[in-house]
Amino acid sequence: QQEATIEGLLAVSATDGSLESAVLDWNATRGTFEGAPESDTYASAPDHEFGDALSGTLSSRQIAFNVLVQYPDGDGGTDTEPMIRMGEPSDNAVSATRSIGLYDDDVPTGFYAPDIDDSKLYTVVEVEVVAWRK
Repeated sequence: QQEATIEGLLAVSATDGSLESAVLDWNATRGTFEGAPESDTYASAPDHEFGDALSGTLSSRQIAFNVLVQYPDGDGGTDTEPMIRMGEPSDNAVSATRSIGLYDDDVPTGFYAPDIDDSKLYTVVEVEVVAWRK
């Protein structure tokens, strides 16, 4: 049931644009997503539409979650930036992912992911939400 809930949340957030906005909400000076601590865990989601959706859907049910953004590193591998870190998932954790394309005109200066080619497509990222009962 949690997995279906997460998949639905990712689908709605991708459709309404809030997932893309969250992925692009990068603070290049700090090297973290906006509103995220530079290290360690934190107790709530960032203050944006995607964070609000996660909090309203999962936190209200006593479900903790991490959100990871995976992207091509430019050398044939992948790298990961944590958007939300609420802790270490338990053995009963579930996850769901959603891929989204990011375009040159939308990506801010100092973005964490490299431009993958010379087209208008900047990169494709995969957002993974891992959730578990607190």
